[in-house]
Amino acid sequence: MSVTLGSTDIPFGANPGLNRRIGMWHECQPMTTNHFRQKSFVRAALAALVLVLVPAVASAQSRRGGGGAGSPGHLEVGGEAGFTIPFESGVGVGIKFAPEGFFFLPEFSPGLSLGVGGQLALDYHFGDFNFWFMDIVPMGRLRFAVNPGMSVYGDLGLGIGILHSSGVTVPFLGTVGGGTEAGLLLKLGGGVEFKVSPKLSVTAGPAFNFYVRSGGTTTLSLMGGLLFKL
Repeated sequence: MSVTLGSTDIPFGANPGLNRRIGMWHECQPMTTNHFRQKSFVRAALAALVLVLVPAVASAQSRRGGGGAGSPGHLEVGGEAGFTIPFESGVGVGIKFAPEGFFFLPEFSPGLSLGVGGQLALDYHFGDFNFWFMDIVPMGRLRFAVNPGMSVYGDLGLGIGILHSSGVTVPFLGTVGGGTEAGLLLKLGGGVEFKVSPKLSVTAGPAFNFYVRSGGTTTLSLMGGLLFKL
């Protein structure tokens, strides 16, 4: 019995360590996606984002234009850093960096506000296979002020996730497999925010990232960061 890598047949049992790496590569490698599938993923993501974000932006404009009571909206920018735990075997814990920004609409209930914005993240994983993810995620953040110095929040985002894998290195054959694939990304998260000053906050919390692609990929991010109120 043998396994075929490209045009080469390698018998099982000849090299147990190599067989283990080949089996893990077959489980973990992203499937090649043609241009038509990538375009369909992008179109679906953009259409969903328009349906979600346009009503929120229109509501914000009507509130601002109505001249009603309440504080005006404001912009907050910052970033997060932390670790990502994958749910696939053979992929190590990742390091993730994610700049982000939100425009927070006027409070629609005492202490409760909605931020509309997004996050651009880079997530790199070490292990038997080297993976990196790039996330382009427009999202909303619902924030509730527990007291003047602390808030809790929930995040919901829908965007595009790009996954790249390096493949597996086989003796005498070099690197086999690997590739780059784009798909929809659903982000569900939350956390706690502490005010350090009127303009600066510290955030911390987990998030689940669901990458919709061939085979599917899920990761858990544990992140901490800063937000600056402009």
